[in-house]
Amino acid sequence: MHVSVERVFTYVPQILNKLLKKLLTFVFDVIVLLGYTVATRLVEKGIDLVVVKEILGHAKIETTMRYAHAVPQRKLDAISVLNSYC
Repeated sequence: MHVSVERVFTYVPQILNKLLKKLLTFVFDVIVLLGYTVATRLVEKGIDLVVVKEILGHAKIETTMRYAHAVPQRKLDAISVLNSYC
């Protein structure tokens, strides 16, 4: 089977386009993952959510809340503070 050079080159832009899309998707996913990690670690260390919002550059606190996962120990600490009033 003989494949002409012209025919091969007609597929190069399509292949490069697919590779570029996959690369950009991967880079975007890594950036999002880093955002989750940064937000969660800052919250773990007791940094106020509003401060985390500013660091991450979010316009809305709701966005930051999606990124910053609740830390179980911080929940227990909050409950202890409330229990100290009883």
